[in-house]
This record gives sequence, structure tokens and C-alpha cells, in this order.
Amino acid sequence: MSPVQLPLAIQERCYVKGNLFTLFLSDPVMAFCSICDITDVTADVWSKCQKVMAKVANDSANLLCKSRGIDHVYMQFYGDEYLRLLILRYIFCYATLRYHRGFKDESFYPQSHPDLRGNDIMENALLHKHVLELASILDVRPVFLEVGETD
Repeated sequence: MSPVQLPLAIQERCYVKGNLFTLFLSDPVMAFCSICDITDVTADVWSKCQKVMAKVANDSANLLCKSRGIDHVYMQFYGDEYLRLLILRYIFCYATLRYHRGFKDESFYPQSHPDLRGNDIMENALLHKHVLELASILDVRPVFLEVGETD
């Protein structure tokens, strides 16, 4: 599931040691900050970011449940709270890396088996807007592609 490689610029400035994908699964806001080279966040900003993450999880869950093209295996895992959280954070990780300007190669994105890419969830405009909202709160919006923009 983990990306095969990371962009060189991210490797050089990433202050968190270890696997970026694991960081997204355990603490998505910290992972987001890590790829944006943010090392200091106030408690107020952190709280706002957590609220956006709650919206991301809720909207990802709704998209997942309403999707007609998703493999039934995901719905079997969805019943377990812990596995559901991992799936939702995987979706956020993919969306964040997909829209980050530094992650231009497919090998930089996490993969899943069965594959979720190409599904109506993974490149959903609502998730893209949430990524941009988080980027705006952290004042790093230029690092991400705008809605409708392609790289």
C-alpha cells in the first residue's frame, strides 16, 4: 500500500523520520504538515485542522458507502471501526498526495488491492476542496493544485 518512493524535495526536507504513509494512517494532520514543511502549529490552528479532518472522514465515509463501483471487500472491512478509520485515512492520504504539486509521479501515491484508483471516491472534488481548506488554514495553499487544475 505504501508509495514506492517520495519526491526528492520531500525526502530532503521531511523532518519526520519513518514512513510517510504510516504517518498519514496514524496522524493525518501531522503528515500533512510534514509534506508542507510545517514544523510549528498553534493550538487554535491544530483544532481547526482537526475539524477539517472530521469533515474529511465524514464525507469520505459517505462517498464510500454510496459508491457503486467499489469492491465489496471494502464494505466487509468497513464494519470494523479500526479498519474503517484506516480506509478513510488512506483515502485522505491519496487525495493529499495527488493534489500536492511535489508528488507528480504515480509511484508517489499509495496503492490498494483491490485498487480504489479510478473510482469516483479517490479524485472527488469534495475531498479536493477539503485538502485545499486544510492548506488554507495552514497557509500553504500554493503547494496544492486548485480544483480543475491539472499538472
